[in-house]
Formats: sequence, C-alpha cells, structure tokens
Amino acid sequence: MAATTQRSIRAVFGQQQQSKRAPITLKDDKYMQHGQMLLAVQQSPVPLERLLAVAKLAVTFLTDLLRPSNDTQEICTFDSNEGPKSFTGVEGVSLALLDLSLAPLAVAKSKRLGRELSIKVNLTPPSGGSLLQLLTWREEYSLAWPALQLLAPTSPRCPVVFKGELAISCRATGLLLSLHFAKDCSIKGTIEQLPGSTAAAAAAMAAASAAGGTGGKVQVLGTVAGHWTSVINVSCPKLGLEGVLYDNSSITPAPLPQLDLAHLGPMKLPRVWSAIHDALLYADPRVAAGGRAASKLALTMGQYLKALTLDNLEEFDRSLEGRSKDTEDTRAVPPCYKAQHAEGHKLKYLLHYSLTSSPSSTAAA
Repeated sequence: MAATTQRSIRAVFGQQQQSKRAPITLKDDKYMQHGQMLLAVQQSPVPLERLLAVAKLAVTFLTDLLRPSNDTQEICTFDSNEGPKSFTGVEGVSLALLDLSLAPLAVAKSKRLGRELSIKVNLTPPSGGSLLQLLTWREEYSLAWPALQLLAPTSPRCPVVFKGELAISCRATGLLLSLHFAKDCSIKGTIEQLPGSTAAAAAAMAAASAAGGTGGKVQVLGTVAGHWTSVINVSCPKLGLEGVLYDNSSITPAPLPQLDLAHLGPMKLPRVWSAIHDALLYADPRVAAGGRAASKLALTMGQYLKALTLDNLEEFDRSLEGRSKDTEDTRAVPPCYKAQHAEGHKLKYLLHYSLTSSPSSTAAA
C-alpha cells in the first residue's frame, strides 16, 4: 500500500509541467481549475490520497478568496431554499457532487482596551459545512471552514488572514484531516485514522498497524505543516510518504495580504465577497466581544462600507419608498437589501459542481 500510495501522491501533488499557450477558447477559468481538482479526487485510487486531494481543493478555494480578478460568475442569494439548478445538455453517469456552502457571520472584537480592533468572519453555516460526495467510491467528505480574520477593518491596508480549523472527515474510510490556521499564516495539522467498521477503514487500519501502529484506536497517520502563503507539506513516515500538499506559487495571481474594504477591487470570488460585505454591513453589536469599543466597531462598519453599493442612493431610496420595512436602517444599501434583513434574511454563498462521465468515457465538471 505504501509504495502504491507514494507513486499516486507524486502523480497528484508533484510539479506540473508548463504547457504551451492554448487558444483563448480553450483557456481554463477558475471553475475548471476547481473542477480538475475534483476530478483528481475522484481518480485517486487510495483513501488517504483522496483525503489529501480534498484538502488541496479546500485550501486552494480558501486562498482563492484573497486573489484579485476581474471575473464575476458565482451566485449569492438571500433565499435559504436556493439550491443548485439542474444541468442541461450533460449526458452520462454522475461520478461526484461537490456543494461549497458559506454563510458569513461577522463578529467585531476588541483587545488591549480598544487599541486592537478586528472582525472575525465565520464562514461555516450553522447547519454544517460543505459536502463532497464520491458516488462511485460511496464516500462523503464533510468540510468545516476556518474563519476569515480582518485585523484592522477600517484601515485602507487591512491585514487579512485565516484563523481556526479546516476539518475534513470521511466516515466511510474513517479518515480525518485537521488543519489549524494561525495568525502568522502558518498551518499545522494531523491526519488521523479513526476506528471504523467499513472495509476501506479496516484495510487502512490494518496497513497502519503493519507499519507500526496499534489497531482499534485512533492513529496519527501523518502531519501537515507549512504556510498557505508559500508551501504546505505532508508527511506520513510510517507509510513512507512525503510530498507537497499545496504550492501557492503554482497559482496566479498571489493572494492579497491586505485589503481596502471600503474600496474593494475585483476579486477572484466576487460573490463570496458580496456575502462577506453583507455580513460586515450588518454586524450585530450585541454579539461583539470586547466591550464598548467592539460594539462601536460593529456599528461603524454599517456606515463605513459603501463601495459595493449604488451611487446616488438617496435618490434611489426615494424612488422606491416603502419597499423597506425598516425605515431606521441608514446603511448605504438598496431598499431590497434592507427589506431582506428586516425579515431576518442573510446572504449566503453556494457553489455546486457535478462531475459526470460522458459516453466517451471522459469526465467533465
């Protein structure tokens, strides 16, 4: 198992050769990049490799959040019942389904007597994280996201980092990968084998036991370490595995270390930022942590952020007077936004992938 997995990990995580410039009609966009990673997950023959491929996809999606771009394609919605639309013109067998779901919630924070202000944006929905289903392997991977940390939200050079845990688990194989994102952009994590009753989990447990582990207990198969701004490495000594999980230099442009939230430029995932912007505008001062300074910061964001909304908003408000049920909402947003929030709705982000095997035996995402 070790030799087979080592060869396959090199195939998935090794350096990719630069190809010749393709015609613009064949140029891969950001969705194709994620789709190719989903295809790599599906084609990986070993459970541990599939887990690592899912981790690579998740870290890439997170860092794409901070990459600039002029591409706008995703969908953001207030409707809690909104879901993926049915695909048309695609024939074949469905191999994998990926649902990325984010529900940004902004919490203002204050430390050192109000001298250190920040906003923590929780991304994982209260109902749970994202879900990847590998139908041919009969595996489901659950993903829970770390938070986005805005360290000086009202500064034109606001540092942006991820903080917390990226957790990826698969009940069928009993594998769990946990990555801790720190304030200095470093990442440390573990790959664990949980006791399980399925054949895949039993086989993995047996292989780990033969490599020197103890059967029937939670076993640490490997570790992950590095920085998401550079390189993240994975090491499984007992299985003889070593490799690069994620290389930031292989994807351009690089993530932005600082942002001007009041004048946010084009971003690679603009609809995610629409949802984050909405969460910042409507940050609840009642859940702020750190006393009066934190509550004041939450209220300030509602007046500070205007760049993603309409010009001449007062005239627009007058033309649609009565659309909003909350006449005390003075935020610089259209009346339809005010009406949605008055009814308790919040923007959430959804991105759905379907990997299908076509009749010609090729996979398309």
